[in-house]
Amino acid sequence: MSQEFSGQDSSSLKDFLVECEELIEAINSDLMKLSAGAADAKADPSLLNSIFRSAHTLKGISGMFGYEPMVRLSHNLEELLDGLRLGKVGFSATVLDILFEAISVIQMLLEAKGLGEEPPQGLVDSVSKQLSDTITSNVSSEDLSGLLHGVDSAILDVLTEYEEHRLIESIKEKLGVLKVQASFPIITFDQALEELSNILKEHGEIITTLPTPGATPGETINFDLIVASSSSIETLSTAIDNSDVLITLVAGVESAGQGSPTQAAEAEGEKTATISPQDDGLKSITQTVRVDIAKLDSLMNLVGELIITKGSIISIAANMKNQLEGAKFSLELQKPLKSLDKRLTALQEGLMEARMVPLTQIFDKLSRNVRKIGRDINKEVSLEVFGGDTKLDKLIVEELSGPLMHIIRNSMDHGIESAEVREGKGKPAKGVITLNAYQSGGHVLIEVSDDGGGINHEKIFKKAVEKGLVEPGHLPRKEEIINLMFLPGFSTSDEVSDISGRGVGMDVVKESIAAISGMVEIESKEGQGTKVILTLPMTLAIIQALIAEVNGRHFAVPLNTVVESFLLEDTQVETIETKEFVHLRNATIPIIRLSELLDLPENSTEKRDVRCFEKYVVVVGLAEKKLGLVVDDLLGQQDIVIKSVGKRLGSVSAIAGATEYRQKTILTIDVGGIIEECMGEQSGLKSTLSN
Repeated sequence: MSQEFSGQDSSSLKDFLVECEELIEAINSDLMKLSAGAADAKADPSLLNSIFRSAHTLKGISGMFGYEPMVRLSHNLEELLDGLRLGKVGFSATVLDILFEAISVIQMLLEAKGLGEEPPQGLVDSVSKQLSDTITSNVSSEDLSGLLHGVDSAILDVLTEYEEHRLIESIKEKLGVLKVQASFPIITFDQALEELSNILKEHGEIITTLPTPGATPGETINFDLIVASSSSIETLSTAIDNSDVLITLVAGVESAGQGSPTQAAEAEGEKTATISPQDDGLKSITQTVRVDIAKLDSLMNLVGELIITKGSIISIAANMKNQLEGAKFSLELQKPLKSLDKRLTALQEGLMEARMVPLTQIFDKLSRNVRKIGRDINKEVSLEVFGGDTKLDKLIVEELSGPLMHIIRNSMDHGIESAEVREGKGKPAKGVITLNAYQSGGHVLIEVSDDGGGINHEKIFKKAVEKGLVEPGHLPRKEEIINLMFLPGFSTSDEVSDISGRGVGMDVVKESIAAISGMVEIESKEGQGTKVILTLPMTLAIIQALIAEVNGRHFAVPLNTVVESFLLEDTQVETIETKEFVHLRNATIPIIRLSELLDLPENSTEKRDVRCFEKYVVVVGLAEKKLGLVVDDLLGQQDIVIKSVGKRLGSVSAIAGATEYRQKTILTIDVGGIIEECMGEQSGLKSTLSN
């Protein structure tokens, strides 16, 4: 590790990594937008300029912290971007690929720095050379400066090189170049200028904003905005809706100014524009503070302990209330308890909000990888993203990158057909993968869909027979065959590649999602495509739970999985092939007795049939799957903090963790694990799939 980050400067390293990561995410996001709009071989100038500024800042930060490989690579990236934004280098799909490659290597450099590893020097040299060669081989020699003939020299003299380039490009594209003159009161000029700029941006590109030459300082500030637009002066005047704003034609299409009421006003004499300030004064500025997730975890743990303490106090108060001599003290406790509960709830909600981040953070990275993988396997695939603003706990989002990338790789390698095959089926040559996220109740669902060939059930079944996972005579349903894909080491690939076929399959995805209390489902239609659905909790921190009693033991059932509960009557239970079901509002729901599932001994020396006593059914569900958990009693709701149960119980699919309840440790039910186990038993594959 370099000297700059050693010893007491570890905090500087952390700041450096955070700053660079944000810049890389911004560049990647803008590159994806650039890629989406580059079908006509033209680059959005505002996006190029934004990427250039981010690359320039990245180079500056890298230089300040002495990270030479990143300085060199970001400098070459900045040079190429500068050439692109100034029109000196022609834009193409090949150039876009180089930009994506460069940002991928910069990401690798950042990861190496964070881990204290040596940077991939050979790769840095290779990509730096590609960037330099791209500048040399794509340089444009076209001289368009003659297009500026007739433009007021007072304007040209104050333009930057980039602004002059944008002016030339606008004239070249036969747009009207207009000067918008306005005057704003000093006290509100920033807000008024922003409002005017937003209107103008809807109609074109603001090339530059300049103080009006020769304007006398006073209570107002005068500005000239040079705008390139295909709209006429009349259209702009109507949009601005202020007769005091003066608009004149600087260059370009003469017809843009014909018949303009603003020009008629100019003939009568210049007027200044006054945009009325908002009644509430200047806009407030929202400030964002970066917080290390470890600090939030620490605070959340403290809140969790406070919530457990609150539960203990409530329990003590309830016990005191039942005793005559303690009733008075119990009543006195109620007021501070309510105050504590109110403040804890506010603190909890604030911390939870601070931990939530939009999924776009990970979706943008996936988009970049899709482009790279498509080139590697020679398939043209686009990724359509919806619901990127859906928020999840930061720690859950961090754990999603691996599973999502694996699912997308499978879609590209196994699902999306080659261009020739797709065209033969009447499909577009370009495959489409859709990434969609949305909130449903207390969960977030992420769907990864492709328009490929779908799952070949016959091929999967054949592979399962070859591996001895299913008996040849067994004829499973399609849903059962899909479940085979979740078995360890199962793969239909005959060859090992960088993309698939290494024996690391959907079982890894299932385990990773289960580790964050989620569930994986697969839907597929042969010839039409496949959809993988991830059902995830919004947070793993503090949750509400329903406390249930089974054979004298207490269990916590996450409330966000509870649909309803009801008293079970013997007449409601129907048995089909040893499996129990209940009918509830025209739906048949399987039921599982927790005492049998967890093999709990009876809380009595007398041998009795537990089915003879009063029971409750807690209907739980994830996505579209529902089942009923049969318990002895329901003890109410409580906020809980789920803790790890260690190796001994960690492998039990029905247990998600442990928590504190009434000063005792109780287990938390893993609803997703129980649902998957229940469905597996009902499929009849449990015995045939065991190794």
